[in-house]
Amino acid sequence: MNVVVLGNGAIGSLWAYHLKRFSTANVSIKTRSALDTGSANGTYACKNNFSFTSSHGLSLQIEYTLADQHSLQNADLIITCLKSTETASALNGLSHLLSNNVDIVLCHNGLGVYEALNNELKLNNRIYAMLTTHGCFRASKHHVIHTGLGHCDLGLLTSPADKMGDKENQQPAWLEFLNHSLPSVYWSDDIKAKQWLKLAINCVINPITAIHKINNGKVAENVFRQQIETVAEEVSIAACTQGIQLAPQDIVSTSLEVAKKTSKNTSSMLSDVLANRETEIANINGYICELATKYGFSAKANQSLFEQVKSLSA
Repeated sequence: MNVVVLGNGAIGSLWAYHLKRFSTANVSIKTRSALDTGSANGTYACKNNFSFTSSHGLSLQIEYTLADQHSLQNADLIITCLKSTETASALNGLSHLLSNNVDIVLCHNGLGVYEALNNELKLNNRIYAMLTTHGCFRASKHHVIHTGLGHCDLGLLTSPADKMGDKENQQPAWLEFLNHSLPSVYWSDDIKAKQWLKLAINCVINPITAIHKINNGKVAENVFRQQIETVAEEVSIAACTQGIQLAPQDIVSTSLEVAKKTSKNTSSMLSDVLANRETEIANINGYICELATKYGFSAKANQSLFEQVKSLSA
């Protein structure tokens, strides 16, 4: 298989490492810097290196190929591991190089990315969503650490009419290949519901940790309980507008459970704020606010969190 990973951040590097080490795939990476400069020309790929520390503490130097025009044109699978704010624009900018046979996996926080893809991609290519619970962070520009084993959920978002089959045939042939490289990858027939549950959890944990500069576990303290319940009520209404049933009490209990299980972790949003990087707040609480405007319900709690985080990362 020819696999291109878009993005060389923590999750992109995690996949690049495991695909390189545990599969026979031809793996190349399109780095953020190349995407920023719009570089997709050339047919002679360059090499680069990064250091990867596995969840068992083993550190290795990994050589990877920088994706070029030839890599993109001949890709069988593209795994996008960019921020939600970057994903659609990156794929749209490369769409003229991609064949109709390449499958595209979206791996990001938040929602609203699929809607922002151009019609050419949505009409011609199978597009999947992948959610991950792996713990991973970029310690430096060339060093990524896998801090905790997790799993991935994968599901189909859309498929061209001529590529649609019955549900049993919607699982891609490369699912087993991914599962062999970075176990475990589970197939989901209702990935949208899983996306919404993850969004709900992120709407609670991420902005609170970023605003108050606290680790995840602190979110479970009583001082935040009323705010969390209000956020959960608004997210539940937003989910309902999209045909997803999420009870407010379930959002609260699940969010608090995740906060306690990851009590010592630093959320991705807090990491972004501390590093003076753009956050994904627009595709998390901001997405709830967009739906509130569209469908006419109140999202004051989410709007407040959205504005506070935006002011931190301005």
